[in-house]
Amino acid sequence: MPEATGAAGRDIAALIETGCRLAQRGLFAEAVAPLQRAVDLGPDQPSSLAQLGWVCQQRGDFAAAIENYRRALALDPQWRPRGVA
Repeated sequence: MPEATGAAGRDIAALIETGCRLAQRGLFAEAVAPLQRAVDLGPDQPSSLAQLGWVCQQRGDFAAAIENYRRALALDPQWRPRGVA
C-alpha cells in the first residue's frame, strides 16, 4: 500500500511524528489524539494504524491495540515497521 503523498501525506507524517514524540516521553494518553487524527486523514495508511495500536497497547487498551494492528495488516499483510526485518 503506498504511503500518502502531497499535503495530506505531510500532515499525516507530522501527526504520526507528534504522537510518537509524546509516546517516547511516556505521554501515551496525549499521543492518542494526533495518531487518531492521522488515522482519520489516512485510513488506508498502515503506519498510522500501527502506531496508534502501539500507543493503545502501552495504555493497556489491548482491544483497541489489536483492532488497530488488525486494520494495519488487513491493508497490507506485508507491512512491517521500518527497521524490522
